[in-house]
Amino acid sequence: MARTVRDELLTALEDLGEESFEKFCAKIRDWEIKEGYTKIRKRKLEKAKPLDVVDVILSHYTAPYGPELTVEVLDAIDEKDVALALKKALEKVEGFTGGKKPKEEPPSTSEASAPEPQEDHLVYNHQEAPIARVALVSPILDFK
Repeated sequence: MARTVRDELLTALEDLGEESFEKFCAKIRDWEIKEGYTKIRKRKLEKAKPLDVVDVILSHYTAPYGPELTVEVLDAIDEKDVALALKKALEKVEGFTGGKKPKEEPPSTSEASAPEPQEDHLVYNHQEAPIARVALVSPILDFK
């Protein structure tokens, strides 16, 4: 079974010592958050275990921002090895782009290709927002 973003975040937080884990929880609450997101409330992280913190990060910030934020905070608390390992592990997670747009495939030369989307269609105009909030995009896109 393939590893998920959640699995990789959990592995990274479990690799921290108790003191570093506490630093991480304190730092993520104080971190400067991207526009459109809100900070995690202190009570959600108090006495939380790594699994709880991963769930809060993913539900609060979604993918790809949650993992990106986690790497930044790990780096800021001088857990650079854990941050680097997490970043590399996330690159291997299928469907996770880490905030980068997936590479576009060349257009198909077959006659039975899908019709071009209408540029004034609601889904077409707002497709980036839902995609940014989904951890695994490829299973959704491959739904034939």
